[in-house]
Amino acid sequence: MGYIKLGQPIPILSGGEAQRIKLAKEIWKQKKGNILYILDEPSTGLSQYDTTKLITLLDELIIDGNSVIVMEHDLDILSSCDWIIYFHLFNK
Repeated sequence: MGYIKLGQPIPILSGGEAQRIKLAKEIWKQKKGNILYILDEPSTGLSQYDTTKLITLLDELIIDGNSVIVMEHDLDILSSCDWIIYFHLFNK
């Protein structure tokens, strides 16, 4: 995102760029200790590079004493999880 200028209107951002800004805004509000983060598909619209950075950031949140719950389909994110709970809708 180095090419984005400070103050650039949000409507001209791509979906991935807007997703990164939303994630950064929420995570940096309060990063330290005893916060439960619940993220619904945080890697949507992110490049492989940005997904790797997201995994690092989520690991840092946990190291800082926070908890993270992620609903996700991205296998890279899932492979970094301590626990995976799989939900499947059974049709009768």
